[in-house]
Amino acid sequence: MKLKNGPLTPSPRAILASILLMGMMLVGCGNTKTYTYNSSKTKERFEDFYLTKTVVGSDYIKIYWEGTMDSLENYHFHDDSVELDGHTIIINTEEPENYTELELSNGDRTYCFRNLYSDMYIALQIDMDSEGGLHVEGDEDTFFTDEEIEASRKRAEIEAKEQESLYVIFEGTWKAEDGSYFSFSKDDTYCLETFWISEEHPNGEKYINPELEFSHFEDSNEYQFSFPYGAMMKCYTIELSESGDVMEVEGKTLTKEL
Repeated sequence: MKLKNGPLTPSPRAILASILLMGMMLVGCGNTKTYTYNSSKTKERFEDFYLTKTVVGSDYIKIYWEGTMDSLENYHFHDDSVELDGHTIIINTEEPENYTELELSNGDRTYCFRNLYSDMYIALQIDMDSEGGLHVEGDEDTFFTDEEIEASRKRAEIEAKEQESLYVIFEGTWKAEDGSYFSFSKDDTYCLETFWISEEHPNGEKYINPELEFSHFEDSNEYQFSFPYGAMMKCYTIELSESGDVMEVEGKTLTKEL
């Protein structure tokens, strides 16, 4: 049998396989974007946990981190699609281009990151201190947009007006027959002075705190007031009479002094 001279002609199946392989290679390379950060900028502030790199694929995001923490297993992410693989946070999403922020917390500490798709993200580290207050470190001046700051200011104004209307209801001294009392008064801000006489506290418990907050259960005569007490929050539920001068709280009946 004689062989014909000349170039080999690939079969249609081989041509199709070659086209598919080239297409897969193009998709795999073209849809991946890597953002490497200047870690020294955040390492000094957040040495426990900081981001080093983010890789964005067609249906996933991989965020790489470093720090003195061993793992993030005790942190809660504000997204159910998050997976952890050592020092890599994996987010499975069909729209990775919309996922430019990251937030995680463990109760005492919260980390917030924005602008992940850039040369350097902006970040906040928020801690709850032992006195029950918040302590914030990081890019406070640039983290929030002007629109967010204005919206926050408006919300604060509305909440302040709501609190003021509730303070007016409870301002004054409320006494029980056993001699215990609540006293709500206003100086520069509203404050609460409590004084209980009970078996647990035979000499009474006295506490003054200016950070008092009221809330009202809609369409009911139940209210709550709460305030920081050390590292915890004390909270009392009040049942107020229709006349507004008698309250039931902690099994006690207190009458407002006129």
